[in-house]
Amino acid sequence: MDVTLKTTEEVERFFQETDNVLLGPPPKMKNAQIVFTEKAHTGKCILCCGEDVTLTGGKLVFAGPGAIVYLASGNTSLRLDATVHAGCTFALGSSTYTNGSLHVIVSERRSVLIGDRGLFSFDVWIRTADPHLVYRAEDGRRINPSRDVVIGDHVWLGQSAMLLKGAAIGSG
Repeated sequence: MDVTLKTTEEVERFFQETDNVLLGPPPKMKNAQIVFTEKAHTGKCILCCGEDVTLTGGKLVFAGPGAIVYLASGNTSLRLDATVHAGCTFALGSSTYTNGSLHVIVSERRSVLIGDRGLFSFDVWIRTADPHLVYRAEDGRRINPSRDVVIGDHVWLGQSAMLLKGAAIGSG
C-alpha cells in the first residue's frame, strides 16, 4: 500500500517510524504530497533537505528502494511532479524557481542533477530513460540505454522544454 504524506508533521513522523532516512529538516508542505510506493518500503530511501525548503503543490514520489532526493537550501516554493525510482538520485541545487510544475522521471538507476539558481518555466520535462525498451532484432541487445541528465548553475529552461536521457547543459 502506498503512503501519502501531506503535512510537514506527517513527513517527520514517517521518517521517524520507518527505515527511511531524513537528513536535515523536513520540507514545509503547501498543497503538496510526498508518496512512498509499496515498492519503496522494501529498502531505505533518503530525503535530504536544506533550510527553508517548501514544496508548493505537486507530488514527489519515491517509487523504489534506495531512491535519493536532495533539495538544497533556499528552495522556498518548489512545484515538483517528480518520480524517483529504485537506486536513482534526484538532486536540486539551491534557490531554484519553478514557475509551473517541473516534471521529472528518474529511472533505471540513473540521476538527474540540477545546479543552483535554476529557472524553470511551465511544463518542463526531464527524463533519464525512454518509456519503452528497444532491442536489436539480430542479437537482442538493448539499443536505447538510459543516461543521466545534468544541468549546471544558473540555467533557464523555457516553457515546454524537454530534456531527455543524456542531456547536459553547462552553467550559465
